[in-house]
Amino acid sequence: MKPVIKQLLSDMIYFDDKRECSETDKYIKNAYDNLGYEITFTRIRNLLSWLNPKILTDDVEKYLIYEDFMEPEIFMEVYAEFKSLLDHIPVFKELFQLKEKHIEFNSSLTKDDIQEIKTYVGENSVLYQRRYYKPR
Repeated sequence: MKPVIKQLLSDMIYFDDKRECSETDKYIKNAYDNLGYEITFTRIRNLLSWLNPKILTDDVEKYLIYEDFMEPEIFMEVYAEFKSLLDHIPVFKELFQLKEKHIEFNSSLTKDDIQEIKTYVGENSVLYQRRYYKPR
């Protein structure tokens, strides 16, 4: 795994666990400062839940932004939040590609790269390991 991707994943996991940026954070802080806590936390948590192999998802190849039950306005809002997150964290583009209705892995990543990413997230993420969620 590229060091930049590993650092990004580590920063995402830390932010999800501690609900704040680490002192050595290189990536998340810019999004947090510009988008605020709620958008940054929610969208990073969405991505971590998709990357975590311990959490069953409908589609392991892509993260679906659009769902059939969504109102168009809600979809546009969520899509805009993901777009803003990716714009404020440019290194995300090494990991993800934002498509019309979903996010998928960057086409430059091999299946082994993707498996290594998922394994890293599964081994290091605290997502859903807690019994209670304490809102900020």
